[in-house]
Amino acid sequence: MKSNKFWIVLFCALVLLLVLVSHLTPRTTSSKALIYADRTLLVTIDLAHDTTRLGKPNIITVHPDSIYDGRYIIVETDYGRIRVLEANCPDKWCIRQGWITTGSGPIVCLPQRIVIRVVGDSDSDFELDAVVG
Repeated sequence: MKSNKFWIVLFCALVLLLVLVSHLTPRTTSSKALIYADRTLLVTIDLAHDTTRLGKPNIITVHPDSIYDGRYIIVETDYGRIRVLEANCPDKWCIRQGWITTGSGPIVCLPQRIVIRVVGDSDSDFELDAVVG
């Protein structure tokens, strides 16, 4: 019976150690956030080098038009991910979509015609996954 308890405790300790190591290691990604308005690329943010400063995430204000008409979104980047923090659109669906990373779907704000995509540095992000015939 003592032998079984030893193996159970050892297994639990190893699982705990693996969980701690995975949470304490810094997340490194080689991804970029692309912010489009009316199919025009406005801003490219390098999420791999965009680290938080003094524990505070980076906050960027984006105005979709070259002539400011009151439309804006405020995006927040933090450790290889991005989200819309604030927007002056009526429905706020872009804010509710939350954080996105590489492999996630885009954030879309239809009233302001803004799309935010996160892509990796490799060309594999633009290849086909499958062909349906």
